[in-house]
Amino acid sequence: MDGKNLKDIGGMVSKIALTVSRKLSDGDYGSFEVSGMLEMDLAPGTDPIEAFDALDATLTAKVAQSIREKEANLPQKSLEPPQTASTAFVAPEGPTGFQESDIVQMTFEARADGKYQLDLYPQIGDGVGKWPEVKFVADRERMWHMISGVMGDTDIKLPMKKDVSWVAVWKQGKPTGKKKQDGTPSYYKDLETIRDK
Repeated sequence: MDGKNLKDIGGMVSKIALTVSRKLSDGDYGSFEVSGMLEMDLAPGTDPIEAFDALDATLTAKVAQSIREKEANLPQKSLEPPQTASTAFVAPEGPTGFQESDIVQMTFEARADGKYQLDLYPQIGDGVGKWPEVKFVADRERMWHMISGVMGDTDIKLPMKKDVSWVAVWKQGKPTGKKKQDGTPSYYKDLETIRDK
């Protein structure tokens, strides 16, 4: 809106209204919206452009303040140790069908179903593989037992992506129902344990 447009209207502006709305992610596959609407009657002789700008600044500031307050109250996703103590799985020694993969990067996130997903990526050439070598999905307690030995005192905030130097110990799991490029059946990899390299 500018003065020229107002003159083209050919009337007198006696009321202005403004709505400001912002939609933000809640960090957990959802979102929230903050909206504000103000309507103002103008006194005779008031410059509508100045009134509109003042109304816009006031309402935008109020919506921004409301967003900051809402964001401060959003729950922080983190993974804390379970209340019950248990020993993490240790892969048995000897010929058990276990295999090992060198892992150079991990991603870790909370899923919408309440479980946690850990993806472990191998090194391919000079970089990180495009696809995870092993995926592990578990509830909080099982996930904590899987990662506690290699995460140390790391403050875990989800989602997380981190370069690592780990060895994943896994065994062949159930068939995926898909075939590899060479036509042989593809199998899931069941993660048994992770250790530092």
